[in-house]
Amino acid sequence: MGELKIKRTSGDWVEIIQRCMGSSLRVKDWCKINEVSIRSYYYWYKKLITERKKDLSKDIKESIESRPSFVELKYPKQQKSNKESPIYIYKEDLQIEITHEATKEEMAEILSALIKIC
Repeated sequence: MGELKIKRTSGDWVEIIQRCMGSSLRVKDWCKINEVSIRSYYYWYKKLITERKKDLSKDIKESIESRPSFVELKYPKQQKSNKESPIYIYKEDLQIEITHEATKEEMAEILSALIKIC
């Protein structure tokens, strides 16, 4: 006599696949013990995985589309510089302190000297 075919829904296949995956058996062995066609198992496994990927892709796309197209960036307020704070430059044993009283010419000379020694 021919094999009795059981009509199963996609919900039935989700449960079957979950039970199989939850067992410690190989798919082939689990299907044999539970009288499930291995061809049907893999057919539904692929079909359900493909559907799930489509659903995930759709969910991700909807999530991205629902986000704002710009984001406001907030920067911490910059502290006002204290014009009287000196600038320190260190090079090995050399230490240079430039105060707020230095002129542009003095600054140019200091930088020129630094270029020569560096």
